[in-house]
Amino acid sequence: MRIWRNLFLYGLFISFTSCSAPSLQPEPAPTQQVELAPNPNDMFVTVETLPEFPGGDDALKAYIKRRQRYPAEAARAGISGRVYVSFVITETGQIQNVQVLKGLGYGCDEEAIRLVREMPRWKPGTQSNRIVQVKYNLPFTFGPGN
Repeated sequence: MRIWRNLFLYGLFISFTSCSAPSLQPEPAPTQQVELAPNPNDMFVTVETLPEFPGGDDALKAYIKRRQRYPAEAARAGISGRVYVSFVITETGQIQNVQVLKGLGYGCDEEAIRLVREMPRWKPGTQSNRIVQVKYNLPFTFGPGN
């Protein structure tokens, strides 16, 4: 009986000391938040610095005004309105993946695509001080006065 009592007390002592005794191992250092760099294949829609046409927005407007042609088919049909084109500006400023988001038809969609594909290289956009590819949307207005 005395042995059982000693074993019981010894068990209580061990469990008590293991719960309340400080650990001899050092505490792990607090983890730091590390911001991962964007994947080079990621495509952004909003970025810290937007891509820029060479010469800025005024040069882009002048480029479109100088080169845009009103398609004869659209003129015969009296079509006017906007064509919205989406494209990707790569890390090198090249234009890729040109597609019409909302078109008018009658040759206007094809004319907007032609204008985008013939554009010179843009200054690429940046995110977290890294050059990234950016998806860009651009409207083109068609009508007799444009």
